[in-house]
Amino acid sequence: MVDRIVLAAGLLLLIVFAGLVLVNLKDEPRTMFPTTTTTVPTTSTTATTSTTQTSTTLPKPDSTTTTSTTTSTTLRYVEVRWSDLSKCRSTSLGSMNTLLAWVGDELEGSWGEKPEPRAYVTCDSPELIPVDIVTLRGGRSIEPVNDVNGTYRFMVKCGRNQLAEDLNDCRELKAYFDRNTITGEGSDYTVVATSSSTTTTLKRNPYLDKFRGKGYRKVDMHIYWLCPSCVPAVNNLVIGEPGVKSRSLAYKQNVSYVIYDPTVVDLERVLELSGAGGDVEVYQDLEI
Repeated sequence: MVDRIVLAAGLLLLIVFAGLVLVNLKDEPRTMFPTTTTTVPTTSTTATTSTTQTSTTLPKPDSTTTTSTTTSTTLRYVEVRWSDLSKCRSTSLGSMNTLLAWVGDELEGSWGEKPEPRAYVTCDSPELIPVDIVTLRGGRSIEPVNDVNGTYRFMVKCGRNQLAEDLNDCRELKAYFDRNTITGEGSDYTVVATSSSTTTTLKRNPYLDKFRGKGYRKVDMHIYWLCPSCVPAVNNLVIGEPGVKSRSLAYKQNVSYVIYDPTVVDLERVLELSGAGGDVEVYQDLEI
């Protein structure tokens, strides 16, 4: 009996002690598991906007240089007038045709110290037949340093073995003097050329920008119009051609143009249509 009372008292004391311990734990600060606070730093970023200005430089105005060359050709073989053609007849030099040739303004100058005239005739073809003997009218020899202008007698061998049996049988007979026998030059002809250049400045047309970079071509030209009333018809004719993208053809316009697709229509056709109203002078034909 006494043992049971002692055991009960011991249990009671143990319960009281456990309660005190729990109370103390509840009142103490919770420092056993410290809390770590991680602060995310706030970075203030100032956004800097860099503006780059692009400077667009328009191409310089198109410039067209037109060079015209005037060429005058001085022919070596100068045609002269002739008359009094004789029949093919025997002479002391063999069978001959003779004729008289006049040299006037066709040739200028004087014979040299030792005149060696050369002349030719043609008979129904461009083939030159050499004149065998050239003398002054009446058979006199050509005097040194005399003026070339005058009347000459041409004697040409004829007969069965010659290029022409009788010059009288020629339907078209022409007589020529060789200029080089007078000037002493050895070339077939002398060419004298003079050149002149004209520069035309074409202002840039913003309207044309939409045609650039597509492989199209732009031909600049001047049209010498036959009449003002021709202009609308030619414009309609040109713009109606497949491959023509744009055109500007005006009566008093110094520089007209046509923009075309070279894979569809060629330059020759464009100029043919543009020239329906007058002569065309082409300045340039370039890829636009």
